[in-house]
Amino acid sequence: MGGSPCPAEKIHPDGTGGRRWTTYSEWSAPRFGLRLPGLTVASVPAGLDSGGLPEGLQILGGQFGEESVLALAGAVQKLTPIGLPAT
Repeated sequence: MGGSPCPAEKIHPDGTGGRRWTTYSEWSAPRFGLRLPGLTVASVPAGLDSGGLPEGLQILGGQFGEESVLALAGAVQKLTPIGLPAT
């Protein structure tokens, strides 16, 4: 898993894996680069961290791989439901 989410009022996380980000572009570049060659990418909830915050998983497939990527995303979501926020 990639780490805990940042607060909602932030535009992007401060960093991950010891690397600090200063701009939104630095944070979004890895995902954008996967879409350039036409690869299929999905993000799916993958459970909760120790503080009860949601974590996500990026799923990558080949060109025109929407059917298999969405099937895997659905399976992951069923195995690791995050439920609804506490009210």
